[in-house]
Amino acid sequence: MQVNNESTSLIGQIQERQNSLLEKLASGKQVNDATDGAAAQQIIDRLTSEVEGSRQAV
Repeated sequence: MQVNNESTSLIGQIQERQNSLLEKLASGKQVNDATDGAAAQQIIDRLTSEVEGSRQAV
């Protein structure tokens, strides 16, 4: 039974990784949220805020 539980866990991990990769592929983005890269997400958020601020100023 131990092997079966480990297999189930491994399959779950593979499915999660596959879903993450499919989400990135579908969105065209390498970073979709903070779990993909916290530092990169902070930079993206800051730059997005700057762009939005510039749009409102125009």
